[in-house]
Amino acid sequence: MLFADDTNLLISGNNLNTVQSKTNNVMQDIPSWFTSNSPIVNAGKTLAISFHTTQNKMPALPRVTLEDREISYNTETNFWGFT
Repeated sequence: MLFADDTNLLISGNNLNTVQSKTNNVMQDIPSWFTSNSPIVNAGKTLAISFHTTQNKMPALPRVTLEDREISYNTETNFWGFT
């Protein structure tokens, strides 16, 4: 999802292996997409967040890397003015 200078990716799957595989594929394609479309990635603002049921207090988190840099997870973010 693109809006002004924000880019958001939603990756879903039924299990950790599926989500990890999809995440790896998407994160490998991101640099070339950004190069072709001219936005610049602000690594300081790049984060990952996991959405899961409230029953799952300790969700398995896939490893997210962008250009060999590990992306940190956060518990909340601001999205179009909503936290």
